[in-house]
Amino acid sequence: MRRLLAWVEGQSTERVLIACVVAVVLIGIADASTDPDYLLTIVYIIPISLSAWRAGWQRAWGITALAVVTLLIVDTLNPQDGALTPAVLWNQLSRLAVVVFIVILINGLREARQRAELMARTDILTGISNLFAFREVSARHLEHAQRNGQPLTLLFLDIDDFKIVNDFGGHSAGDEVLRRIARELSFAARQDDFVARVGGDEFVVLLPRTDAAQAADVINRITSRLATISRPDGSQLTCSLGMATHAPALATIDKIMQEADNAMYFMKAHRLPLEEQRVDPHGRSLRLLASAEDNPVDASAFGTDS
Repeated sequence: MRRLLAWVEGQSTERVLIACVVAVVLIGIADASTDPDYLLTIVYIIPISLSAWRAGWQRAWGITALAVVTLLIVDTLNPQDGALTPAVLWNQLSRLAVVVFIVILINGLREARQRAELMARTDILTGISNLFAFREVSARHLEHAQRNGQPLTLLFLDIDDFKIVNDFGGHSAGDEVLRRIARELSFAARQDDFVARVGGDEFVVLLPRTDAAQAADVINRITSRLATISRPDGSQLTCSLGMATHAPALATIDKIMQEADNAMYFMKAHRLPLEEQRVDPHGRSLRLLASAEDNPVDASAFGTDS
């Protein structure tokens, strides 16, 4: 069964549907050509369940209808019976009804499990992924990056003085700010990027196949979108953003995350407006742009290229 599921996962929806149709027809011919045997009828569960899992429940009902039609046609042409009598019809339909009931039960349990898994991986307040989901996804991306020699960059974002938002507007205002930031991060991220809330006012954006220089465009989109958010008192909401890129010295997600967190706190210490944060051609954050003339920043302090 494990090999079968692995095969189904690797095939296109069209191929799975064709395989399910062929399986149902063959099972139907065998089922209608033999004496009543519920064990044979139960085999219908396999193609119907696979079609529901891979192609959706609506198409699974089509596969089920095909099974009924196949049974009726083969029974009509079966020389042993000669004709489709009411008794034969009732017998075949009742047997298939058992299969349909079992498949519905299995599908209901599967959907309940999927909902539970989704809840476990989703931040309830913002609707984006949570820390648990981030660790799962980031581990897969890191393994892929290490195996294929590809870059992987992590952005770590924290809201400045979030307590002021809650104190001035209450927790409902704070919750709305968190939801707004989650939306803006999701809009700014690319299709393959992964956005998650990993703490009270902390967010991460994982950038697969992206080095520090390539992350510049994403960071600038993020800063531009977040610069439009205001606190409940009308003042500008500011955030601090740190970046770290996978390197030999950062061989685990925890180390990459810690490096990005350190870079974020370095940024937070200088407290310039978020809209002034930009990235140079090398991908290093220039949050200190306004004071760089008098106090040049050591780019290595940002921890982006270890």
